[in-house]
Amino acid sequence: MGILGMHHVAISVPDLEEGLAYYCDVLGFEKVQYGPIEPDPIADAICELPNVSARGWILRHGYGLLEMWEFDSPRAEMPDETRKVNEFGWAHISLMVDDMISTYEELKDKLFFPHPPIRHTVEGDTNDAWTAYCRDPWGNVIELWQIGHEDPFPHAPDFDWRPQPLGQGMSKEERYRGETVAELGEGA
Repeated sequence: MGILGMHHVAISVPDLEEGLAYYCDVLGFEKVQYGPIEPDPIADAICELPNVSARGWILRHGYGLLEMWEFDSPRAEMPDETRKVNEFGWAHISLMVDDMISTYEELKDKLFFPHPPIRHTVEGDTNDAWTAYCRDPWGNVIELWQIGHEDPFPHAPDFDWRPQPLGQGMSKEERYRGETVAELGEGA
């Protein structure tokens, strides 16, 4: 199987600049790659949205990547209710912290915490850990987790594979010569 591991989690926000300010300035992510989505049949097919356009960044924090998008078209409405973590779909992103108490003290006025961090054990009585659920300004659930000494520790991939550049670049016009894209044009 060709799956090498998880690459990123994506989040949509109503205002990209506010989202970047929050996730970079408050939570410490750094911007690593800008990527707009420009309206064309390929973008519509990938996103499964009509006339899609968006601005976005891939952000990095430690070993993890977060993709952040503001969709200009079609615009989404803010949900009426805050999504519950037991509803189907992605429930939260988890950010590993090294010291829960100091992290909580630093962030408690910048995130919505329904309660202070909880100390608990995972998989037995000797694996002490801390967990705190909170929400960003748009209601997305963030778990802050100080892992126990017996928990799996995420790390950089340890395989030799690296992406290779394509033999030659492909212009926007050339993208429309492919069989799949031609089929998309037939349905329009």
